[in-house]
Amino acid sequence: MASTMHLGAHQSVRNNNNNCPAVRRRFLCRLFMAAVSVAILARQYASPNMRFAECNADSNTNNNDNNSSNNNDECWCTLRSSSSGPRQRCDFPRLRQQRQQQQQQQQQQRQHQQLLVPRPSFRALSARTALAASSPSQQQQQQQQQQEQQQLPEAGLQLQWGAPWHPVKEPEFAEWLGDEVLALPVGDPSLALRLGLACLTFASRGGGHNKSNIGGFHSNDLSRMGAVDPALDQFLHALHEPLAAFLRRRLAGKLPPGVRDKGGALHVSAVLENLWANVNQPGHYNDKHNHGTPTSSIVATGVYYPMTTEAWGEPTSAAKLRLFPNTGSPIEVTPRAGLLLVFPTELIHETEPVPVGEPGRTSLAFNIRIRWLDRPLARAAAAGDVAQVQRLIAEGADVEAVDLVQGLRAAHHAAENGQGAALQALEAAGANLSALSFEGWSPLGLAFDRGHVAVVRHLAGTE
Repeated sequence: MASTMHLGAHQSVRNNNNNCPAVRRRFLCRLFMAAVSVAILARQYASPNMRFAECNADSNTNNNDNNSSNNNDECWCTLRSSSSGPRQRCDFPRLRQQRQQQQQQQQQQRQHQQLLVPRPSFRALSARTALAASSPSQQQQQQQQQQEQQQLPEAGLQLQWGAPWHPVKEPEFAEWLGDEVLALPVGDPSLALRLGLACLTFASRGGGHNKSNIGGFHSNDLSRMGAVDPALDQFLHALHEPLAAFLRRRLAGKLPPGVRDKGGALHVSAVLENLWANVNQPGHYNDKHNHGTPTSSIVATGVYYPMTTEAWGEPTSAAKLRLFPNTGSPIEVTPRAGLLLVFPTELIHETEPVPVGEPGRTSLAFNIRIRWLDRPLARAAAAGDVAQVQRLIAEGADVEAVDLVQGLRAAHHAAENGQGAALQALEAAGANLSALSFEGWSPLGLAFDRGHVAVVRHLAGTE
């Protein structure tokens, strides 16, 4: 009876609830909210391609005015999740503004980085511009070389090689510092600048080794570079006259035993035994040293100061070269662009440390071999005067004649200077191409030592 009464009461309450308008309204509200939620979820999880298409469609109105300048712009719309708010519409003007700001910032950064890059001085730029304007092009140089090869000298016309032992006058502006150091300007601003740039190039590549230098850059031997570098080859030819003037003073005008000067026709020529490029930075210097005992062929040491940023004749560094002669006080020399110093190989010398604030101290140091060209055939072979070689041989010149100081023949001189045509003319006349000098040099060895590849191949039979 009790359970029947309880069940009837519960059914009566449920029927009353179904008839309540408030309950129905809550049910409809919940149903509507569920439908809205389903629609939002469906829109949130639509495919990316569809959303990008909608974004492009929405942005057409913003892009009509500037269509030509914004074809590459991407749609500027952020698709956010429901927790971070609705996605934004496409905004091309905003995209363009931000990109312009980014480009301006990048350009400012590039300009700032360019300001940090060290640049050569105005004087150096002017000198390089003038050099480029005055230097012939590579094609013009090749044409000039072909013309020179085609126009061989007539018989009897000797090409100039070396410097005469009895000159008309001494080198211009030559100055003796004591009895052992000859100082004089050599070359011209163009040559000095090219040699200076070559030294800086070698230093920038690194390598080298330490000898007398305390810090700084000391290159390997560059004496063979004259066969391929026109500037070094020109520099070599500029050393003939200073070497002759140095030896005339040192030998008091006397010749070594065995060297003849028939009719005043004796010439001397310089050959680089070693060549080093030196670049010292602030704090670097060269300790006391010399270049060894002289021999029958190695008779002098030289130092040359090329141009870098300074003008011709101006000081290149405040770090002086100090030389210590056997007698008297030390000799101090301020480096100047274009200045050449020649002194004995055994003379001790050093350099001062480069002061702080200087861009660097650049120099070329070298030892010099001498060649006594006391016979016309030797001079013609060294100069590559094929017509003169043939004429002298036809007149009875001895192709096996030897100088009595170094034991060199005409074939040695031709090979050492890379004169392949003259060497072949001597070979055709029966010259011994395997003969050795008093120091053990063969024509093949001298050609290899100087870097004359074509002559080496001919003498080695590998042409």
